Amino acid sequence: MFRASVEIDQDSDIDAVVNSVTEQATNRGVQRAEIQEILGHLRQQVEPIVDRGKNLFAMGSKMSVNTVVKGTGYEITVKARFGIRDSFWRRLFGLS
Repeated sequence: MFRASVEIDQDSDIDAVVNSVTEQATNRGVQRAEIQEILGHLRQQVEPIVDRGKNLFAMGSKMSVNTVVKGTGYEITVKARFGIRDSFWRRLFGLS
């Protein structure tokens, strides 16, 4: 099973996120057709979150969303944080 984790925020580029997941899947030996399915599902679920988060951030609001994009043979954990400054402990220890 292919598992990955991505973090996005107001500065994230969806294409860079997709490229990162593509690289991870390729390195783990996932077949090209399966990668295309994974990326389609990922974009379908993450693009609305990114759009909404960037809009809220532009208005001065904050948003935090954790979700899992699942399918047959893959699971991608998405942590989205828009306008939320990392705490001292998160910066120091990389805590989620």
